[in-house]
Parts: sequence; structure tokens; C-alpha cells
Amino acid sequence: MASDGEDGQTSDHRIRRGVARTFANGSLVLVFLALLAAWGYTGIYELKPGEAAVILFLGEYDRTEEDPGFHWHLPVPLESADTVDVSRVQRAEFGFPATGDANAEQRLEGTVQTRDNNIVDINFVVQYRVKSAFNSLYRIADPGKALRDSAQAAIREVIGRTSIDAVLTERRGAVQADTKKVLQSLLDQYKSGLKIDSVELKQVEAPE
Repeated sequence: MASDGEDGQTSDHRIRRGVARTFANGSLVLVFLALLAAWGYTGIYELKPGEAAVILFLGEYDRTEEDPGFHWHLPVPLESADTVDVSRVQRAEFGFPATGDANAEQRLEGTVQTRDNNIVDINFVVQYRVKSAFNSLYRIADPGKALRDSAQAAIREVIGRTSIDAVLTERRGAVQADTKKVLQSLLDQYKSGLKIDSVELKQVEAPE
């Protein structure tokens, strides 16, 4: 009889141990699933209207997403997403009065020589936006500096083939259009990812 009791206790112990093992295994599965879900959640991102996301797979360019709403990419570190506002119009000013140490430099960038070897002081504004999210992020180190250098080169090229009288009078609109064209060409050569909306001459005058 004692043997039967011991057998029963052994059987109960085995059952409890089996239940505990099953429970432990189930808990591990739940923890694993929870961690997997949390890892997968890192791939969810939202694009607002006017935004684009550059997706990199293991550091290499894979695709660009532009449709507004929620998207998913493979969890980090497999894929990553860098978001760029491609609809925002940005503005760069040249030759305008500045304060501090930048004053002389900013005046200098607005001083341009004409075809007939005269000098004009020009204040102008460039409006631009991002047309290629990938290029603006990864093709060049500093898109803003590339824009400023290219804009100055473009205005000097256009003014340099125009007489001072034409710049000050009837050729003003043509100077704006030609500068925009030359500037866009330069930025495209650099693969800057920027699109020029307009170039506007604010003030053109001969220096005192």
C-alpha cells in the first residue's frame, strides 16, 4: 500500500513538474513574441503630406516612399528611414545688409562685374525646395553651401555677359530667368537634389 502511495506522489510530482515546464516554455514563447513585436514596431513610421522617406537597407539606398500615411520598413538595424520635407519652400538671400562679422562678406557676394567692366551691387533672393530626398541627404555634404556657391557663380556668369545699362533697366527679367536656368544646371551637375523655384532681383544699383 505504501508503494502505491509513493507511486501516486511520484506521479503527481511528475505532473506538476510537467505543468511547470509547459508554463515556463509558454512564458518564454510569450516573451519572445513580445520582443519580436517590439522590434517590428521600430519599423513603423508616418509620412505627412509633402514629406518623403529615404529607406536604407543595411546602409545602402533601397527606395524612397512619398505617399502620406503610415508605412513599415524592416526593423532597425536592417532598414532605416530618414524623412525629408520636400514641399517646404526655402529661401536664401544674397547681398543684403548683415550684422557683425558677416557684414563685409555678405556685401561682397552681392557685388558683381558687368560685361562692360562696370560694377553693380545686387540684392537677390533664391527660393528653392528639395526635389530628390536621397540626393539632398547623401550626394553632397552641405546642400546649403552648394546652393550659395552655385547661386553666386550663376549670377556672376549672367551679369558678366550683360551691360550695366541692360542690368539696370530692360534686362532685369531676363537676368532673373537666365540666372535661374544656370543655377539649376549647376545644382543638377552636383546632384544636389534641389529645385529652384525662383530667382528674384530685389535691388540692382551702381555703387556710390
